[in-house]
Amino acid sequence: PDPECFARLTRAASLYTADFLAGFTLPASPGFDDWQFFEAEKLRQGLARALVQLIHWHETRGEFGQAIAHARRWLALDTLHEPAQRELMRLYAWSGQKAAALRQYQQCSQILQNELGLTPQPETRELYERIRLEREAIQAITPLTPPETRYAASGTVHIAYQVLGKGPVDLVFV
Repeated sequence: PDPECFARLTRAASLYTADFLAGFTLPASPGFDDWQFFEAEKLRQGLARALVQLIHWHETRGEFGQAIAHARRWLALDTLHEPAQRELMRLYAWSGQKAAALRQYQQCSQILQNELGLTPQPETRELYERIRLEREAIQAITPLTPPETRYAASGTVHIAYQVLGKGPVDLVFV
């Protein structure tokens, strides 16, 4: 990867300081509100993809401080997003901050329990155990990327959704 490309990507990510037209609305204009929502969501997803690239860029260079900063920002986009939680746990562990990695898992567990009444996904629990028990080399854990946001039409409404993990039960969070 080109260092100049990542310099531009870093600059672009730094320019994203708030959601698109955050706090702005037009009275009695649901069409505008829908458009604004989907535009903001597309930009947030673009930011998430940029942050993942920046995380991996710094991670491969051993620049864990910068990678952690980007991972924290990725997680701030959605604290329920377990791949971002795991990425931050990994980075803390790789940088020698084992206690911070374990605390991140506890925070993740608490957020999931409080917001959804759920426990962390098996992949998250497994990573926690690997860090806690130091059974395997942390570097062998594969990084994850954010899920793609897709849209489905339902009458005149468009619904955004993401697919996370696999299993016999589908959970819909509104």
